Amino acid sequence: IDKYELPLIDSTINIPKIYYKDEVSLKKKPTIKVEDEGDYNLRFVSLNNDKCICLDKNNFRDFPNRPNDQVEICDIVTANKELICVKTYKSSSSVLSHLFMQGIVSSELLIDVREYRKKLKNSVKHKFIDFIDLDNLNRKDITFVYAICIKKDGRIADNLPFFSKISLRQSIKNLRILDFNVKLIRIPFEKVANFCNRK
Repeated sequence: IDKYELPLIDSTINIPKIYYKDEVSLKKKPTIKVEDEGDYNLRFVSLNNDKCICLDKNNFRDFPNRPNDQVEICDIVTANKELICVKTYKSSSSVLSHLFMQGIVSSELLIDVREYRKKLKNSVKHKFIDFIDLDNLNRKDITFVYAICIKKDGRIADNLPFFSKISLRQSIKNLRILDFNVKLIRIPFEKVANFCNRK
């Protein structure tokens, strides 16, 4: 896992920390409130407006005979064809399983479904012209980036529960078998006095 924890291609991209603040739960126990991931993604892109596009909640729905299915390509895409999937980890490993599966599902759809590739290309064409070739996908040009928001300091692998490490290793292996690049980036927490989530 450690060898995949690498910086983004463009070192000038500003990767902000995710906000949190101390709170007291309904049971009067100390807890924290963390910035909504959707708000974080928008803030990330606003700091790098010419280099990134937010695709959070920009879902693909055009599955034949499956009108209720929908898949999010990624949360943020960079000009260097890095597809960033963001997830906050506090204690539940289930959120990380969802993150790792997002990369796998999105990668397989990019390979198998032309309309999925078209959705990605159309979603970024206002900034990134000729982002991908619809009929000749060069997988080696595309990097799936798992961006994990973690409060504890240190390497990502040192802060994940055992089964999440196994799941992450398998996800990396699957993406590499499909000829995509993979990276991990750690997003630290930043304590602030206050912030407002949209939700």
